[in-house]
Amino acid sequence: MILNDQQTTFNTEFYEVPVHHNAALTSVEVAQLWNSYMHYSMLSCIITHFEANAKDPEIKSLMKEGLERCQVRVKISSDLLKGDNQPIPVGFSAEDVNINAPALYADNYLLHYFRHMLRFSFTMNSFNLNLLSRPDVRDFYIKCFESSLRLKIKLDDLA
Repeated sequence: MILNDQQTTFNTEFYEVPVHHNAALTSVEVAQLWNSYMHYSMLSCIITHFEANAKDPEIKSLMKEGLERCQVRVKISSDLLKGDNQPIPVGFSAEDVNINAPALYADNYLLHYFRHMLRFSFTMNSFNLNLLSRPDVRDFYIKCFESSLRLKIKLDDLA
């Protein structure tokens, strides 16, 4: 992924002039990437516990897929912030979850909670799209929205 090196072409009547634009993240983009980092690192901890305690293999598989997506989103959020020399949030980590703790809820509740987290992700990602100006950040949130939608379809087919 190329960060901060966007090229556009300025067309005139006579010739094309490539224009390199190395835009820094806006304050809104920094805030939303920070928020995404925190949200998805927290969700990673929750889903890790859910995956460890789910009894149904299909639910375990769905949780594993959701966890992988959260981890990728944390990584990309971090990379985008680092690419602009921004600080990285402390976030949540494996130290914040005890996967050996007993299950608190039945598998049906895990699906219910997961469905609500996906709804929140839709809202957060579509809201972010309205605020962003850098193409790489905008593309990240488009991909987040699309992958959440695919996961929701799998969840609906399972339930």
